[in-house]
Amino acid sequence: MNEAGEAPELGSYWVGQGGIYAGIRHYPDGPYHLIVSSDELGDFAWGSTRTRTTASSRINGVLNTTTLLETEGEFPAATAAGNYTADGRYDFYLPSIGELHQVWQYLPNLILEGTYWSSSQRSENHAFCMLFGSGYQFNYEKNSELCVRPFRRLPIR
Repeated sequence: MNEAGEAPELGSYWVGQGGIYAGIRHYPDGPYHLIVSSDELGDFAWGSTRTRTTASSRINGVLNTTTLLETEGEFPAATAAGNYTADGRYDFYLPSIGELHQVWQYLPNLILEGTYWSSSQRSENHAFCMLFGSGYQFNYEKNSELCVRPFRRLPIR
């Protein structure tokens, strides 16, 4: 059980939780419900090229986003996702490449096309992104503008 009661059906809007239910995801500190905002925020750059951060987790978007927001410099995609609110929830983040992949696997009709930034850095000049039409994951130049879709997660207790 969790603080919000029972989860809705996969792919349904979770009233009071700010988005669409994307299932359970396991992290090193335990299982969480994954929630995807119903809003796409538009196109943003990931950040400046020639900037290396420690936001390199392929599974933990919360850790990556927190790292980016606490790092000197500008990270527009992470800032946009971190500033997003819905249903009174303020804990949204830019998803990791693994979290994006889960949505592509389990909710193929939620995001039909477009290339979305993850919070997972590849190198000082590139970060991982995903082309939703095909599920293709690749890395792209950080100063390019791609789609941003905020996620949040809710611990299962």
